[in-house]
Amino acid sequence: MNQTKTLRKMAIFVLIIAGILTLSACSNSSKTPYGDLSDDAYVTLDGITITEKELYDQLRLQSASALSSMIDNIVFAENITDVKALLSSGNEDLNTYFDETINSSIHNISDLEDLKEFFETDYDQFYRNVERFADSQYLLDNTLNIQTVIDSIMSLPVPYEGYASLSFLVNNYAIRAAQREYAKELLATQVTDEDDKNYISEQSLVTYYKNNKEGRYDVDALVVRFINLNEANAAMYHQSIKADAKGAWYKIPDIRIAKGEVGYVNLSATSDSTEPVNAYVVSILQDLDLLDKLGENYENRSALSREDFENYYKKYSINTSRDLNRDVALTTSQVKEAFVSIYNLLNPTAQVQISGSTIIGKGDTSYSPTLTYDELTKVNTSLRSHIYTTLVSESSMEDPNDTTDGQPYSSRFTQFGSPYYLVFKLNDGKAAEEGVLVEDPEDAEKEIFSSSASAIREEMYDLLLESKLTSAYISEVVTQLYEEVEIDIFDPIVRILYEQNYGYNGTTDNKSGDIVATVDGTEITVADFYARLEKSYGINIALDVLSNEFLVSSEKYTITEEDRESYQTQFEDIISQFSANNFASAGFPATMGREKFLLLAFGSRTNQEAINQIYVYPELRDQYLKDYEVHYGEDVYEKFSELAKLQYDNYKSMNVSHLLIYVDQNGDGSPDNPQDYLDTLDAIGQQAVLEGLVDLVEILYDKIGYYSSFANGFQTLVTEFNNSGRIMRGNDIPPVGPNDPKLDYQPELTWARFRQLGFYLKFENLSSPITNTSNLISSQQRLDEVFYTRAMSMYNPDATLPLLDLYDSVITQDELSNVKSSFGWHLILNTSVSESGSVMYLQSSDSEGKYISSSDETLNFYNSTTDWVSPNQVKFYLIESNSDEGITLPTSVQTAFNTQFSPVLTRYQGTYMQRELVFKLIEDATFSGNQSARFNVIREINRRQMNEYMLSADGLYDNNYASLYVNWFNILEG
Repeated sequence: MNQTKTLRKMAIFVLIIAGILTLSACSNSSKTPYGDLSDDAYVTLDGITITEKELYDQLRLQSASALSSMIDNIVFAENITDVKALLSSGNEDLNTYFDETINSSIHNISDLEDLKEFFETDYDQFYRNVERFADSQYLLDNTLNIQTVIDSIMSLPVPYEGYASLSFLVNNYAIRAAQREYAKELLATQVTDEDDKNYISEQSLVTYYKNNKEGRYDVDALVVRFINLNEANAAMYHQSIKADAKGAWYKIPDIRIAKGEVGYVNLSATSDSTEPVNAYVVSILQDLDLLDKLGENYENRSALSREDFENYYKKYSINTSRDLNRDVALTTSQVKEAFVSIYNLLNPTAQVQISGSTIIGKGDTSYSPTLTYDELTKVNTSLRSHIYTTLVSESSMEDPNDTTDGQPYSSRFTQFGSPYYLVFKLNDGKAAEEGVLVEDPEDAEKEIFSSSASAIREEMYDLLLESKLTSAYISEVVTQLYEEVEIDIFDPIVRILYEQNYGYNGTTDNKSGDIVATVDGTEITVADFYARLEKSYGINIALDVLSNEFLVSSEKYTITEEDRESYQTQFEDIISQFSANNFASAGFPATMGREKFLLLAFGSRTNQEAINQIYVYPELRDQYLKDYEVHYGEDVYEKFSELAKLQYDNYKSMNVSHLLIYVDQNGDGSPDNPQDYLDTLDAIGQQAVLEGLVDLVEILYDKIGYYSSFANGFQTLVTEFNNSGRIMRGNDIPPVGPNDPKLDYQPELTWARFRQLGFYLKFENLSSPITNTSNLISSQQRLDEVFYTRAMSMYNPDATLPLLDLYDSVITQDELSNVKSSFGWHLILNTSVSESGSVMYLQSSDSEGKYISSSDETLNFYNSTTDWVSPNQVKFYLIESNSDEGITLPTSVQTAFNTQFSPVLTRYQGTYMQRELVFKLIEDATFSGNQSARFNVIREINRRQMNEYMLSADGLYDNNYASLYVNWFNILEG
């Protein structure tokens, strides 16, 4: 058996040696261009030296994208020159594209309106994005100064426009614009070629016009939106108007009007009277037993209740041929007046008036009847169809009162979505479309653009051309261009990597010397290639290589012989699976050969390199990263305890609900910014809304005391409020007795005036607790900042719960302004509060000795002095976690321990902190030239990335985050 094992080991050794020799033969210096790269030290540490040439060997493994970029700059050299000139000269199209490209890179937003809102409403986050972008630019080009990049962008007249004035951005991004210009020029020829798939025919222009332009003009219309059916009916009752089956509107004789007032209906008139005889009206009142209510001569009209009038309205039937009391349809202008009156009835603080052929705000109120196709689409497509298709515009009618071919007003109130609507269409852009398309004289079944529509045709041509210039098209034509470019790569490693990512048809010859590659005869030298790679990756690659060699040479961190044998066995299995073509589905077919497989899969040139990369280096690094005392001394556990105490001290958690008072002026169902609404009102209207808000909150707070709980009260009141309308309806006369039907409660009696001010209510129970860390910029679901800040200000473990914000306060406009956000006014209900909890655990609680280390009897989890995690608890946890048995904490303190220590450990074991520990490992290294300064800058960037740019001196400084982590390194390094 021993002989068999020995033979097997020898076979594996021979296999590895053979692999090394084979690969070395492919990559020896005589067949690799190294140019003038020297064996001078790039960085040294404790006798370990990484030479310039050795660094280049590692940089070559990261070379595919860098070489591709250099090839791009050669292939598109002329286009780049042209693009820079066009950008400099202010070419609008190219500058727009360039700004969109940069904004997408910085903010992941390209639309200017969205960027404007982002800049104005969230400046800290905007600045944070710029800081992060500046760091990323430095990591690719160390010649840049990070602060200069930030200042240059933020100093632009508009910080999200005009990037072409910044040369470093033009230099770094011109290639993308150049490729687009190349594609644009090519597309311009293709669209004129009838045989090309991108050809723009006359019919394609017509089709594009019909699908994207025709019928999408702006309209001017008065849109009256009713909250619900009851409100719509109440508006008809109030205005005393009614529509017949044909859609004509009529004024119903209004029996509520007192004698002497305009519109008075004389119910006593006879045929001898000079006034109209209202026999039909009288007959309805008789049928309803209402005449007696009106007293002598039927003149006591105030005796009629709203319900009486509603019953009369319902019974009144439109009749245009009645002998007496014949109904006469309202003229179009009268309908418009009636609709305006209804609008003003519903919106007393934002009233409008007819001005000539349009409608404007009354007084200083801002109002525009103009609606875009897209705006209406967001509200409701059926409403949009009603306005665009069903109604004709008043301005287009030769005789506004002749509705034979259509009418400009809704024939009845109609439900679109949840609300009901009446619309009066004033004007639209339809007339401008007349004559745009005419019959094709060569084919009566087709249309073409008329000679008078040349400007529109040209607009459609430009838009259709632009729609074809997609990123997919640009990528396609650039790829096709490269098929015609002769690229020869003489470095075997670089060639393999480039081929895998971009494809390759050039030479397979390996050459030494100064030339890495040629592009249509233009040479890329080793010196230029090294400079390009080193500029972007030099420090980081050197950092990895040096740390790996340092750990390999360390006596403290070792790999056992048993593990080495295991690694070799595992690697041999990988190679066997590769040879059996088991990795083909992952992109590694056996036909590629082992050399390519090792290089592409593991970034290695030999079997031993692969074993190191897969097993040895990660294991050694893991040993170092878990050696906490080496990082920050033997008192590191005290430091961890201090960091955990910050978690304990600053922990806040609370469950909340909230009542949101909001406005929704466009009717899309989403809260509008209340300030935008207020800005449309005149000073009187604004004051009415703000005073009404105070009254509304006072009433809600008064009524909520009648319910068993705040939550039940709010839910009931919100439902009642939102179901109410803006117009009084039903009974308004006090009941005679307890059985009088007039006891029926009409919610409008309480809520109508607040609905008229534009208010809606929403009560929400947040499903997750709000904590001191739940609203960090990195959180997945951030809450409105005003809401969050207000909620956290209510955190009080000693308070009697539930606690309702402002409930015990005098409600004022100033107080309510403090709870106003871009969504509305938040009234927060704190339902429960929790604290971090204690991790105190006594030895007497551990009767079985479960929480004493099996390897060190002096190490245990006991803590009899502090509610926060103690140093010995930290040490016990870290050491036992790495044991074969793992660790289990006492159930009584597990939650509190995790709350306090898990965030610390997660941060410490995170990518950026682990990277910092590697920086720390080699911080005494000596770099050549100015590389030490670069090393420090990159280290600082890593720390900013670890802090997620939330501790910026000029941008975002999150106090919640700072209370936990601003002293992170001061504590660890102190």
